[in-house]
Amino acid sequence: MLKAEGFSVEAFYFERDYHQGRLPDCSSESLGKIENGRYLKRIFMYLKSIRKIRQQAKLATVIYSFELDLGILTRLATIGIPIKRVIEIGDIRDIQTASGVVSTILRKIEKVVIAKVDLLVVTAPKFYTEYYQKWLGLHVNHLIIENKLDQELMPSVLSSSNNVRTVDVITIGYFGVLRCDWSAKTLFSLAKNYPNRFTIHLAGKWMLSDELFEKITSLENVFFFGEYKSPNDLLKIYSEVDLVWAVYQPFSEAKKNYNALWAKTNRFYESQYFRKPIVVLEDSGDEFFVRAHSTGLVVNESIELSTLVEMLNPTNVDACRRNVVKCDVKNFIYSGEAKALRDALI
Repeated sequence: MLKAEGFSVEAFYFERDYHQGRLPDCSSESLGKIENGRYLKRIFMYLKSIRKIRQQAKLATVIYSFELDLGILTRLATIGIPIKRVIEIGDIRDIQTASGVVSTILRKIEKVVIAKVDLLVVTAPKFYTEYYQKWLGLHVNHLIIENKLDQELMPSVLSSSNNVRTVDVITIGYFGVLRCDWSAKTLFSLAKNYPNRFTIHLAGKWMLSDELFEKITSLENVFFFGEYKSPNDLLKIYSEVDLVWAVYQPFSEAKKNYNALWAKTNRFYESQYFRKPIVVLEDSGDEFFVRAHSTGLVVNESIELSTLVEMLNPTNVDACRRNVVKCDVKNFIYSGEAKALRDALI
């Protein structure tokens, strides 16, 4: 986005065992590999990278970091360097909203760091209004850039919109980082108990137990395609399904997933762009648009399997698909965000 607006961009990143994403279209260099859950080792890797970050920051006019941990790191690394600091927050983690001592300390640190940035970029309006304004009491220069799709990198929506289902078996796609235990078990129940009604396509990074993976993929009507590259493989995986499952772990009063509560999912933008109806969680960030435009179905944790099967009938799915086709594709792709970001930085 910045490169398209005339900025000279160099990327520095940490490698991680995670779902494969799109590589940046600029020169890039790894700062090392961090492991999931190994927080002490991660801190050591971060501290080790400070010298390199500081060297590069002295040659730049803007340093743009993603997520809070790297925002804190770049703040430490650029002390005393006259440079514009930007932090983009794409997720609000559980540790940021928990009530424990560690979370309380982290929020105090976050408040100090965010208060001193030149620009805060958030991927959902409520990240700013609900968390940074109401929760942390901050009022800072900010910009909202949702996780929409870059149309220049995407295949034409017309090439996927004519894929009309011709059989009564509904193919459900569950793509991305597959880490919702409730979703996986629900899809398993659908596939096992109604093999003549549903086929399940799984693609992405499996983050749940090996036992559950073996259990669900043992069914003849469940297919796991492994990881995929975005955006190159998106047309293929979305064109082969009738319905997209975009449900995250259901909420509870004891542990609310504020990330899912406040933000739209990547699956939302992708499914709607490719003209596929979607199944979303009640009270999630996806629900308002889906209900307002009838582009999908809304479920909750207490739904009975028989009720879910009744909802997921060909008539409902086809009606939702026709509504998706009617939606303006600009709801799902970037339009003036790049210019807005450029203007905020110059």
